[in-house]
Amino acid sequence: MHFYVKLISMTFPFNIKPVVICTQYNYRYRYIVSTIIYSVLIIFILSSCKERISYSPPIQKAIELFYIENENDSILQLLSADLQLNSQDIVLRDIFTAAALCEKGDVDSASTLFSGIKIDEKDKILSYWHKHIGGLILFRKNKPTEAYKVLERATSGTCYDIRANALSERLIARILLFYGNNQEGIKWIVKSSQHFQQVGLGKSIGINKKILGRYYMNIGNQREALYFFEKSECILKKFDDIAELYYIYINLNEYYVKTNNLEEAVKYADICLNILKDWNDNQMKTVLYNILGEIKLKQNKTDEAEAYFQTALKLSVNFMTADIEASIALIFLSKIYHERANRSQAIEYALRAQKLFTGQSRHLQSQYDVYNQLSALYSILPNKDKYNSYKDSVDFYYNLLQEERANLSKNIYDIRTELLQMSYNIEQLKNNERNQRTVIIIVATAFVCLIIMLVLLYRRWKSKNLLLKSLARKNIQMVEEERRKLKEIQQQFAVRGTFRKQIDENRAQFIYAQIIEWLQENENYKLTDLTIDQLAYELNTNREYISQAINANGIKFNELINRFRINEVINILSDPTNKLFAQKMSVIASEVGYKSESVFFDAFKKQTGMTPAQFRAAEKDLAEQAP
Repeated sequence: MHFYVKLISMTFPFNIKPVVICTQYNYRYRYIVSTIIYSVLIIFILSSCKERISYSPPIQKAIELFYIENENDSILQLLSADLQLNSQDIVLRDIFTAAALCEKGDVDSASTLFSGIKIDEKDKILSYWHKHIGGLILFRKNKPTEAYKVLERATSGTCYDIRANALSERLIARILLFYGNNQEGIKWIVKSSQHFQQVGLGKSIGINKKILGRYYMNIGNQREALYFFEKSECILKKFDDIAELYYIYINLNEYYVKTNNLEEAVKYADICLNILKDWNDNQMKTVLYNILGEIKLKQNKTDEAEAYFQTALKLSVNFMTADIEASIALIFLSKIYHERANRSQAIEYALRAQKLFTGQSRHLQSQYDVYNQLSALYSILPNKDKYNSYKDSVDFYYNLLQEERANLSKNIYDIRTELLQMSYNIEQLKNNERNQRTVIIIVATAFVCLIIMLVLLYRRWKSKNLLLKSLARKNIQMVEEERRKLKEIQQQFAVRGTFRKQIDENRAQFIYAQIIEWLQENENYKLTDLTIDQLAYELNTNREYISQAINANGIKFNELINRFRINEVINILSDPTNKLFAQKMSVIASEVGYKSESVFFDAFKKQTGMTPAQFRAAEKDLAEQAP
C-alpha cells in the first residue's frame, strides 16, 4: 500500500502527500480531488493484484516442496530447524510437518501430530490448510469415507492455493474410482489435472495419468491403459522420481501379464525388484509379489508361484486396497490347490476370499473372480445347490461388469480430447492474464493523467459539479431508503419462512419416530397386508403426513417395510440355531410378511446383492470351515 501512495505522490510536481496538495485550494476542491485520487488507487490495487497470502520464506518453501511431491525428507529437514515464525506460521509448520510424515509413510506419527493442532475456525487460511491436509491423512489412514467428507468440504470453499485443491481433487477421484463411482471419479481427476497444469506441476499431471491408466486396466480396456501408462512414464522420467516410476513399472508389468507378453513382464518385474531393495512398503511389495506369482503360474512353476502368493497374503495389511490384493492371492492359491486335486484346501482359500467382500458392493471384478472360482470348485462336486448358487452370483457380477464397461467406453474419446485440449486452454488463459495486466497498467496511468487534467479544469465546471453532487446525494438517499425497506420485507419473509420450515421438519421427524416405534412394536412390519393407510390409521394421522415423514428421510414406504423384513431374514439365515434356519425360503418369506416369494427374492437381492440361498450357503460354509 505504501508503494502505491508513494507512486501517486511522485506523479505530482509536489513533495507532499496527495491530500495535502489540495490544502492550498478550498475545501470542496480538496475533497473531490482526494476522492478521485484514492478511488483510482483502490481500483488499481484491486484490479492489478490477485489476493496474495504472505508466509515466511521457510513455510513458503515447505509448501512448494510438498506439492513438487516426494520431497518429504527435505521438508522435514527444513521445518525442524530453529525458525523465527509468527503464530500463524507456527501452526502451518506443524500442519506441513504432519503432511510430510504422512507422505513419507509414517502415518501414525503424522496423525498424532495433526490431532494436537488447534486452530481458530475464524482463521480462514489455517482452516483451509487444516482441511486439505486432514483429508490427506485420513486417506492415508485407510478411512476413505471420512476423507471424502473432509476433502469435499475443503474443495468447495474459497481456494487459497490451486495446488492444494488439485491434490485434494485427485484424492477424491481415487476414492470415487475405488468405490465404483467411475464417471464422477473421471471428472475429478480431469479437474485435478487442469489445476496442476495451471500451476505448472508437470509431475503431478504424470501421476494423474498413471491413475487413469490403472482405472482403464481395472475395467479391461488395455489399449487405453497402455496409452496413459506410456504418457505417464514419459512425463515422470523427466523428474527422475523413483517412487512414482515404480508404480508405472508395476502397472506395465501387470499389463504385459494380462496380454501374455511374459518377456516384457519379466523385464519390468526385475526393474521393480531392483527398486524395492531400497524401499520398505507393504503395498508396493504385495502388488509386485502377486504379479510375480502370476508370472510363475504362466511359466508352470507352481511352487514358486505359491510362495509369492503366500508372501503377498502376509503383507496385505494396512493400505486401502489390501483386501483386493489379498483376494487376488487367495484366488490364485485356490486355483493352485484345485489343480493339485486338494479341493478342501482350494475351497478354504476361495471362501476366505469371498469373506473379504461379503456385504460390499465395490470392486466388481474381485467379486466376480471369487464367485467364478467357487463355481468352478463346486461344479465337480455332488452338491449342485451350492454350484447353482455360486453360478447365479457369477452371472450377476458378470452382467454388472459388462454394463459398467458399456456405459464408460463411450466416454473414452471425450476424456482424451479434454486432456489434450487442456494445455491449449491453460496457455490461452495465461496469455489473457498477461494482456489484462498490461491493459490495467495503461488504464491506471491514464487515470493519473486524467486527475491532473481534472485539477486544471475544475474551476470551469465547478457550479455544474455542485448541482450534480447535490442531485447524486438525493439519489443515494433514495436508494438507501428503498434498500432499507426491501431489507425489512426480506427479513419478515425470512423469519416466517424459517418458522414454517422448522414446524414442518419437527413434525416430519416426530411422525417418522412414531412410525419406527410402531413397526418395531409387536413386529408389526410382518403384517402381510400392511398399507400406508393402515399405518396412518394406527398413528391417528393421514397418509400424506406419513408419506412426507418417510420421504423426508430419503426412503419410500415399501422400502422401509422391506428393510425391516429383510433384516429379520438376515438374522434368521445367519443363526443356524434358529428354528427357521433350515426351512424353505417360502416359509421364511411368509414368516416375515411376504405373500409372494418372488417379491421376497427381489427385495433380498436388492438389499444384499445376493439371493437368500446364496446367503445361507455362504454362512453354512463358513460355519463348517470354522475350527
